[in-house]
Amino acid sequence: MENKKSTGLRKIRMTKIQKIILISIIIYSLTLVFHALYVSYIDPSYQVIIADQVVFYNRGKGVLYGLLPYRDFYTKAAPLSSYLWAPLILISMIFTNDYSPDLLTSANYTDSASMMFSSYVFRTFFVICLIAAAVVLYKLLELKKNKHSFWISLTFAINPFFLYLVSFWGSDESILPLLILLPIYLFEKKKSYLATIIIILGAGLKYVPIFLAPLIWIYSENWKQRIIQSVILLLGIVAVYLPFYFVDPAGFLAQFDNKIAHDGNQGILSVLQTSSAINFDEYSYVFVIVTFLLLAGFSLYFFFKKENWNYQLVNVLFMVFLLFYPKIQFSFVVLMYPFLFISIFKKRFERWISLTVLITSMISGEMANLLIKGTTENIFLISFAWIIVLLFYLSMITLLLKILLDSMLKKELKIEKM
Repeated sequence: MENKKSTGLRKIRMTKIQKIILISIIIYSLTLVFHALYVSYIDPSYQVIIADQVVFYNRGKGVLYGLLPYRDFYTKAAPLSSYLWAPLILISMIFTNDYSPDLLTSANYTDSASMMFSSYVFRTFFVICLIAAAVVLYKLLELKKNKHSFWISLTFAINPFFLYLVSFWGSDESILPLLILLPIYLFEKKKSYLATIIIILGAGLKYVPIFLAPLIWIYSENWKQRIIQSVILLLGIVAVYLPFYFVDPAGFLAQFDNKIAHDGNQGILSVLQTSSAINFDEYSYVFVIVTFLLLAGFSLYFFFKKENWNYQLVNVLFMVFLLFYPKIQFSFVVLMYPFLFISIFKKRFERWISLTVLITSMISGEMANLLIKGTTENIFLISFAWIIVLLFYLSMITLLLKILLDSMLKKELKIEKM
């Protein structure tokens, strides 16, 4: 009898993936409830619906009523993103019985029951994406036999930055970790063609996944596969982007006119723009060119040094992007988060540098805003803001150099063994 009971107990034991999902759901549910209570009782003046969510709402509703992105409604994002929001808006319309075809404006959005409901539909969707990303990260780490896979994935899923990003901000950057990790996992599983398709779809939703294109060459086993994969990627990107370009060429291209001093940009260039006599905006195209030249250079290096390749090296591409690209918001740091959480379980130096990047990234956006908008004259607060912003970039550069140095040392060790 005792054996039967113990067997029964074993059957209902949760797997590590189930634990990650359950714990994440509980934590995110609590933060969303706290958010609802906060805006209802603690600070009723708090803006529940952020400007980005108004944009998501209008894009999704526009698609539902047959409008086209770029031509019929404002879109400064990858073309398929509008179609991602459409089913989410439909859910809110059904549950609130609000089928108005009117798009929202700054004057009427606060009174829209559908918009208020959809703001939480958005947040719920972002939670699902982050939990799914944590599961993919766990499976990737298990594939690589990482003994810390459970704790890395769990802490990645419920870290404070994500909890804030989803509950109090509702940012669509929350979908990026899944769009990044899923193709990497598929490449590692030798499902290269499926990975390429995911990159194409990901680039249709958010432009950043296109940075994963070099992985096609790195993971391909021969030149035939590289050529086929490259053709698939090229045709896929053309099929996704070109029809929307022809809908409204000027409207489509306008989204790439990124000013360093544009409202919402929080990168180091934006900080320097407002605190320096130099007009960096005049040279914004230079930083774009430098970014893509560096990305191309690192990609070629990784291709020619494939024997030292590790999937975590893709983090180098994201760090280069965050350093030099003119349009940077600190929500973009989610690109690095899977790799940072892996690093904090590594050797001491890399652990502390990665932890510094993690901690500073959580508040650097607000500190950058303080410096850019000049909302305080408090010298101590201004000094603290500069310290945090500079510490973030210096630690990120240090981590970048450490990763590259380790890659070179691996090559030397292999030569010595031969």
